[in-house]
Amino acid sequence: MVDSIAADNNNRYEVFKCYGGTKEAEFRDYIRKHETHKIAVTFDRLPTLLKWMDYNTAGFKLLVDEYQIILEDIEFRESAIMGMCKMIQYFEHYTFLSATPIDEDYEIDLFK
Repeated sequence: MVDSIAADNNNRYEVFKCYGGTKEAEFRDYIRKHETHKIAVTFDRLPTLLKWMDYNTAGFKLLVDEYQIILEDIEFRESAIMGMCKMIQYFEHYTFLSATPIDEDYEIDLFK
């Protein structure tokens, strides 16, 4: 998903891809070289990204795409997903997005 977001030709700004194997030095270099920051991160790496940001999310907005996958994976990825739920609260603004219709009975209380 991160790769496809970064590869989108409609991006006006270069996207920093943060997933397994991404190094803090790469993040620091991206922040230093770009005035406008657009970061695509997996929910597994969100805690690491926040640590690199010193939990200073001022001016950043979080968009969680493919929300339905979180709901589908909750049973076997509960620890990582619930960790992400704690991390999103560092952002003043966050949005969950899905083009797939979701029955409200299957939503997580935090997202209702």
